[in-house]
Amino acid sequence: MAFLRFISRSASARLYPTTNIRSFATNPSKWNTSQPGSDTETPRKIPFSAFKRPLAKVFLGSFLTYQIIYVIWLQLECEESKAMMQREFSRLEKEARDLVAANDAKKS
Repeated sequence: MAFLRFISRSASARLYPTTNIRSFATNPSKWNTSQPGSDTETPRKIPFSAFKRPLAKVFLGSFLTYQIIYVIWLQLECEESKAMMQREFSRLEKEARDLVAANDAKKS
């Protein structure tokens, strides 16, 4: 059950756990400050380390996809060139047989 609660929490909640709202309500020094403009909080910056793993996964996934497509393309190119060479060889063999048969017909 704890696993389901962990998954259901959003990524931002896991990165920055929220404090109890009640602690803000009972902390008068936060609300009663004498400095002007101190009631506005500065936005938190998300550290780059939080994105290292997702970026690595995306990079590795795209690299793997590219390599798979490249290997498949290369294999298809090789099959096509083999088929072209086979057609050329069979055409040349047929031409050689015809020439041999024509030469044998002239001799006899």
